[in-house]
Amino acid sequence: MNIKHYKLIKRSGCSLLLANLALAVSSFAWADCSYTITNNWGSGFTGEIKVTNNTNQTVNGWTVTWKDSATITSSWNATLSGSNPYTATALSWNGTLAPNASASFGFQGTGNASVATVTGSLCGAAVPSSSKSSTPVSSAAPSSKAASSVVVSSTPASSVAPSSKATSSAATNTSLILQEDQSGFCSVNGTIDSNNSGYTGSGFANTDNTQGAAITWAVNASSSSRYTLVFRFANGGSSARNGSLVINGGSNGNYTVELPTTGSWTNWQTASIEVDLVQGNNNVKLSALSAEGLPNVDSLTLVGAAATPGSCGTTASSTPASSSSAPQSSSSVASSTPSNNNPGTISITDKAPGWASMNGGTTGGGTDLSKAVTVTNMSALKSAVSGSSSKIVLVAPGVYDGTLTPGANTTIIGTKPGVIISGNISISGSDKYNIIVRNIAVRGKQCGSYEECRAGADGVYIGSGAHHVWFDHVDVADGQDGNFDVTRSGDFVTCSWCKFHYTYNKEHKFSNLIAGSDSETESRGKLNITYMFSMWGDMVGSRQPRGRFGKVHMLNNYHKNTGDMHGVGKEMQLLAEGCTYDNPGKPAFFTMGGAHTGWKGIGNEGTAKNVNDSTGSVFKPPYSYSVMPASQAKAAILSSKCGVGNTCDLKM
Repeated sequence: MNIKHYKLIKRSGCSLLLANLALAVSSFAWADCSYTITNNWGSGFTGEIKVTNNTNQTVNGWTVTWKDSATITSSWNATLSGSNPYTATALSWNGTLAPNASASFGFQGTGNASVATVTGSLCGAAVPSSSKSSTPVSSAAPSSKAASSVVVSSTPASSVAPSSKATSSAATNTSLILQEDQSGFCSVNGTIDSNNSGYTGSGFANTDNTQGAAITWAVNASSSSRYTLVFRFANGGSSARNGSLVINGGSNGNYTVELPTTGSWTNWQTASIEVDLVQGNNNVKLSALSAEGLPNVDSLTLVGAAATPGSCGTTASSTPASSSSAPQSSSSVASSTPSNNNPGTISITDKAPGWASMNGGTTGGGTDLSKAVTVTNMSALKSAVSGSSSKIVLVAPGVYDGTLTPGANTTIIGTKPGVIISGNISISGSDKYNIIVRNIAVRGKQCGSYEECRAGADGVYIGSGAHHVWFDHVDVADGQDGNFDVTRSGDFVTCSWCKFHYTYNKEHKFSNLIAGSDSETESRGKLNITYMFSMWGDMVGSRQPRGRFGKVHMLNNYHKNTGDMHGVGKEMQLLAEGCTYDNPGKPAFFTMGGAHTGWKGIGNEGTAKNVNDSTGSVFKPPYSYSVMPASQAKAAILSSKCGVGNTCDLKM
């Protein structure tokens, strides 16, 4: 085949809709959008559009539009809509662009490729650089869908894709399509059918109508890196048929892929997700989360570094569906926190999961350990974490006495088990943001009477506008007032692998409070909090958590005590999934104070009452995650090797 190679980039202009026309203007800079044909094999092509913020201010949300000479069949890393002209909108994770930052998305098409003119909210627009407004300057809002489940096209995809890049191309991504009649397709719990038109290849995979019914592929990756998986599917049912995506049995991630109804069995769409693959052979398994099974799946496309069909171990086959009630995973690492494949350790490159991953994410002081500072006493620790410049502070085992108040853009990590803050951590104020605390213990100072404890300090406090905070593998006990309280507009907070408990018996044992009162109306729209793979243990009396106003996601947690559990108060929404409640006879959910919005339990287990109860309405988490079966999550939490609390070694 005669393959033509192109490196064609064209800048195009557009006008930017400003959210506030009264912004002060001192100077102007120009943003940039480029269209690149990354490969062309005659009957089809792949391309990339890159959006660069060449202004002097952060931009939240971007949208581009273009009219193509060919038909776009699929896309990744953006939400695609329209049909020539096409419109692409940023996802939640790539919609916020700091000055000079870029975001790119790719697409595949059929027909003759040619460079298109791109217009949009960041294409050659003049933007004032002196504004300090927090209002997004783009008129296009970022997508509300999780990046793992965005439906990006309803146009039939080409059955042909390039297997390698042209050496003259500036891009490094390649595309590999796995069809049901080709190497790399391993099995389906169901049949290969061809009775619905619009498929590519020789047919499509049709799973049994059973929860846990799965399709498996094998991929050989040329390097350990990030890939985009694009599923082409049709769902003529009346409701979504979402799937649990497991990479290498869970060792390299567990994800949820949203597969909504497409209106008919002949209307094919695509959903994409970014995953980490290891160099060599990888097993990719998509399992049904509902009793209806999966949608019909036409193909799986991989976009990233060079890849070839992998080895299944056996030939592709159709087999009966598993009788398992839920997809199983051997991973003890949350899906949105990539595993470093070294049990007992954490890595500086681990990413913040849950709510802390949203609206720009939480990155702390970065990932360059060569720039880290190691401290061995409280005076040095306080000094190292102060200020707002990016910083990584490694803490050697020992007892550090006092109150720690880290500044913005900070990562604090205990290098080994045995780091104890004897006092408290306070993260308070809107200037406190982008903070990561990992692998330490916090022990509150002992207090006596109820009133003395109530007037004391929380073990950890986040509030007064502080945002984007990730606590991971932190053991918090004996907080004088609360163990871990988030109030007064604290936002985008995740606790993963944390432990909350008390080591002595006192009257005031109220662990986790969200919003201090029904009158705390400044917290409306804030208090987005995820607790995942965490434990509430000995002598907790209540507040596991108890809250108001927030959207709280309880994911794969373990409760073992005799205290009151989820107090869902005024305007609060709480979603609990895959949790274990060893709290005999206690209701998992209860309400107090002002009218709540709703709660919902899914896949929970234990001796408590009504663990899968629901009332009112609850939010849908906007980030990618998967739910581990409750019993497996409990076992992972209790593991002595990097289980809950400060039980890990830092991988250096």
